[in-house]
Amino acid sequence: MVWAFIVAIENKLNSSFAKNGLMASITLREGTFRKLEKLRRNDEPIDEVIERLIESYEELQNYIEEKWEKVVKDRGKFITIDEYESSRGL
Repeated sequence: MVWAFIVAIENKLNSSFAKNGLMASITLREGTFRKLEKLRRNDEPIDEVIERLIESYEELQNYIEEKWEKVVKDRGKFITIDEYESSRGL
């Protein structure tokens, strides 16, 4: 079964939609809808659930990018396992 519902999307750009919000219809599989329902806090609109998920994803993506940049920057500070084994005569 497929679930369809209307989601209010707040347009953060300065456009004609910014005052009234943009309405979009999306279709979800029943399993996806049920997962969103489980993430709802009290009677929170599904739109807010989706917004929280997007914000969490963006924060996690930024965190991963920061850590990866540090790994790349600090790459010369570490040795490989092969180098370690060789230095220990293993």
